[in-house]
Amino acid sequence: FLTVTIATFKQVKIYMAVTQIMIEYSSTQIVAFPDISQVSGYREYFETQFKIITSRSVALEVINRLYPGKNFTEDERLSLADSIRERITVDPIKKTNLANLRVKGPDPVESTNLVNTIAEIYIEKSLESKVNDYKTASGWLDDQITSVILKMKKAEFDLQKYREDKKIISPK
Repeated sequence: FLTVTIATFKQVKIYMAVTQIMIEYSSTQIVAFPDISQVSGYREYFETQFKIITSRSVALEVINRLYPGKNFTEDERLSLADSIRERITVDPIKKTNLANLRVKGPDPVESTNLVNTIAEIYIEKSLESKVNDYKTASGWLDDQITSVILKMKKAEFDLQKYREDKKIISPK
């Protein structure tokens, strides 16, 4: 009994920080692009989002924000990013668009900072992606409007030329 008690007190405490995020599923397209493939479905969309949250690019951004000005070698940065990724778990909450992000570690403050920073970065990337989608759609629509205007002007010119060639008087 005494051995178990001593071993228990010697163990390093592991803390878990948790935050909850909402993942907005959007199955509607802004504009129908026949040549751009869509995410195949609801479950796949969420699985993709979970992979993004635990991605190396998010972990590297976490490092940039939590350790500004720290001069890591590239190997150190990648190693730290992989270490962060190993500590992250994403647990979807059934029948909701919510997920719990969890980060475990020996330091409760560091774990809290990590989980909050991961959530912030994911939200920013999500919003950035939506804004880029809208910009792409807006550019495509502008191109379509320009194309239609040019076709209409050409049709008006051709009609006027036809009237002149056939000596047709247009009613006023």
